[in-house]
Amino acid sequence: MIDQIYLLAELTIAFCSVFSLCLIACIIFLCFVNNRKRNVLKQDFSCDKIIGFYHPFTNSCGGGEKVLFLALKAISEIAARTKSKVIVYTVEEQDAREIVQKAAARFNFRVDFEFQLVRITRRYFTDQHSVIKLSLLSQAIGNIVSVIEAINTCPPDIFVDTIGVGFGYPFVKLLCPFTKIVSYTHYPSIQTDMIDTHLPRYKFYYYNMMLWLYKTVGFAADVIMTNSSWTQNHCKSLWTNSDRIQRVYPPCNTTAFSKIPIDNRKKNIIVSFAQYRPEKDQSTQLKAFYELLQDHRDISPHFYMIGSCRNSDDERLLANLKGEAKDLGIDKYITFLKNLPQEEVIDIMSEAKVAIHTMKNEHFGISIVEMMAAGLITIAHKSGGPYVDIIQEGGHKGYLCRTPKEFAETMYVALKTYDSSTGRKIRSTARESAISQFSDEAFMERFEKYFIDVL
Repeated sequence: MIDQIYLLAELTIAFCSVFSLCLIACIIFLCFVNNRKRNVLKQDFSCDKIIGFYHPFTNSCGGGEKVLFLALKAISEIAARTKSKVIVYTVEEQDAREIVQKAAARFNFRVDFEFQLVRITRRYFTDQHSVIKLSLLSQAIGNIVSVIEAINTCPPDIFVDTIGVGFGYPFVKLLCPFTKIVSYTHYPSIQTDMIDTHLPRYKFYYYNMMLWLYKTVGFAADVIMTNSSWTQNHCKSLWTNSDRIQRVYPPCNTTAFSKIPIDNRKKNIIVSFAQYRPEKDQSTQLKAFYELLQDHRDISPHFYMIGSCRNSDDERLLANLKGEAKDLGIDKYITFLKNLPQEEVIDIMSEAKVAIHTMKNEHFGISIVEMMAAGLITIAHKSGGPYVDIIQEGGHKGYLCRTPKEFAETMYVALKTYDSSTGRKIRSTARESAISQFSDEAFMERFEKYFIDVL
C-alpha cells in the first residue's frame, strides 16, 4: 500500500513536471511568435513602434470613450515624432470613420489624428452583460481571454488600457515580455469595502480570494493613471507599486459648457446627465423629484433626464424608469431624453437652474463637472469622486446628499436661492473650479506627461 502511494506521488510529480515544462515551452514559443509577428507588422505599417489602446466598446460615447479619444489626441504628436503606429482594439463592427464621426459629434472636438482599428472577436468576454451576473471571477476570466486575443492578434510595444482590465496585465507581460503597460483606471475591479464580515462565509472567502488576486496584478503595469483621488487611494491600498500611481482627472468639456450665460434663467428646470445604467441610480432621482413635487408643486419644477443608451439593457432600464415615473404620478413633469448631440444638451442646460447626480461611489463624475461649468447648482451623492475631488464639503461649489428626501429638500433650496448672492457665488465658484482643474487640455497635458515615461 505504501509503495503504491509512493508510486502515485512520483507519477503525480512527474506529470506536473512534464506539464510545467510543456507550459513553459508553449509560453516561450508564443513569446517568439508574438515578437516575430510584431516585427512583421512594423514592416507592414512602416513604423518603429506599435501603440495599442485596449478599448473594446469604442462606440459607446460615454465618459470612458472621451478618455480614449483625448488620450489618442494627446499622444498623436509623440506618435508622429517616434514613427509609431497607433491602433485601437475593438469589438465594434463600424469602420473607424463612422466611429470618429460619432465621437466628434458627441464630444464636440475635431478628430485630427490617425489610428487603425484592430478587431477582436470575443465580444462575449468583454461585455459585462454577457458574463455571469455579479461574478467577479467570470469578468476577470473574460478580460484575460479578450486581452490575450488582442495581443496575439497585434502584439504592441506599448499596451494602453483605458477601461481597467487589470487581471489581463500579467498575461500581456507573459506573452509579450518587452511590452510596456500603461493603465488608466476609472475604478478598481474590486475594493476592500466590498468585503463585509456579515457576508455569507462563501462570499467572504470568495471576495478575499479575488482581492488577493487583484493585488497581485498591479505590479505588471509600468505607468498607472487614476481618474480621481478616490480611485488613487483605493489603488494605492491594493497595489504595491504605489510610486507608479498618478492622478489624472478625466477630460471634461468645460470650454463648451462654460460659454453658456450663467444668469437669466427663468424656469425651475432640473436636469440629470448620465448614461442609462443601473449603477447611475436614476431611480433615486425620480423618488427625490416625487418628494419635491409632494411638498413644493407650487414652484412648477420640470425635470429633464438626459442620458445615453448603449444596448438593449440600457433601453430596458430607460423603459423601466418611464414606467416608474408613471407609477409615481410624475411623468407629466419629466422629459426623458436619450443619445442627444452635445448642442441639444447645451441648449437644455442653458435654461436649467439645478443639476442632480445620484450614483453612489461614483469614481469621478465627468457630467457633474460639465453641469458645474454650465452654471447649474449641482447636487451629487456624498461619496466617491464628487465628495473627494469635485464638489467637496462646505457648500461652496454645490451640495452633497444621500437620501431621496435630502435631495428633494436641497433641490428646493437650490431653486429658491439660484438668483440670490449665495446662489451666484456657488455657481461662479463651481464654474471656475471646473475650468481650472478638469478641462480637456489639463487631461491631455497630464496624460502625455506620464505616457512619455514608457517611450
